[in-house]
Amino acid sequence: MHLSTKGLWEYPSQIGFKIPDVGEPQYYKDSECRILDGRVIAKNLVAQCHRLKEHHPLVIPKLVAILVGDHAPSKIYVGRKMKAFEEAGFASEVIEIPEKNVSLKGLNETIEKLNQDPLVHGILVQLPLPDFLDTHEVIHKIHPSKDVDGFLDGYLAQLALGRFPPIIPCTALGVGILLQCYGISMPSQHVVVIGRSRHVGRPCAWMALNQDATLTLAHSKTQDLPNLLKTADVIISATGNPWFIQPEFLKSGAVGIDVGISQDTDKKIKGDFHPDCQKKLRGLSPVPGGVGPLTVAMLCVNTAILAWK
Repeated sequence: MHLSTKGLWEYPSQIGFKIPDVGEPQYYKDSECRILDGRVIAKNLVAQCHRLKEHHPLVIPKLVAILVGDHAPSKIYVGRKMKAFEEAGFASEVIEIPEKNVSLKGLNETIEKLNQDPLVHGILVQLPLPDFLDTHEVIHKIHPSKDVDGFLDGYLAQLALGRFPPIIPCTALGVGILLQCYGISMPSQHVVVIGRSRHVGRPCAWMALNQDATLTLAHSKTQDLPNLLKTADVIISATGNPWFIQPEFLKSGAVGIDVGISQDTDKKIKGDFHPDCQKKLRGLSPVPGGVGPLTVAMLCVNTAILAWK
């Protein structure tokens, strides 16, 4: 596959995916803050996957997810991915390996068998892995033609160098399409990304920069973050700290993309943005129901690209 500089949606569009229409604006209660609903976009994209199968009747995209250990959230995430693939009419399989039975050698051998299987188009190793396994080494056993997450150095390097590769990490692709669907432009906007992880923060930052945003990448060592956020037009936050961002940190009319998800002591699901931020923002993605469903839908889209292009 060659690399594109034409845009975030270049490769999905080449196999027939359309940017979804989000319909009439919906707002948070008692505010002028628009709900940036990822569920409606995700549902549309999964339905498009099902329709596009008619144009590729001989190739059914197949994903294999490798789940190591008994990490409860990972099992939930993998279950959601399998459900989306079922709704898309795609094939999927989960290989579960108990932590007591796993070894680096055995895991690498499992991945290599999947690399050689022509009926498997995407391989996903669900993270996190147990601490005794080298995550970087395991991920890089996946062949680039089956790296459905876009986590290999080659794909990430191209994104960092200003190009849009065929496979973009699912969360970054989801964030970019969420903004595009709701008409939030990136050029000349000051975008602050909070979080510098290899799989979320950095790809989101590079995605914004590649669309001509003015970028600030903040993290745990950033000083005076509240005052920095007051200059932001768009905030993409992936800290996982419940209600970390308060309304007094924000300038009026900014947009919040909440990638964080956590459970506080009261066992309720919370994002990075406090609910009162709705009074200051003109758009905010909800938690749950914002970036999460889109990340799963983009896994379907990426698998379709690997299978059909």
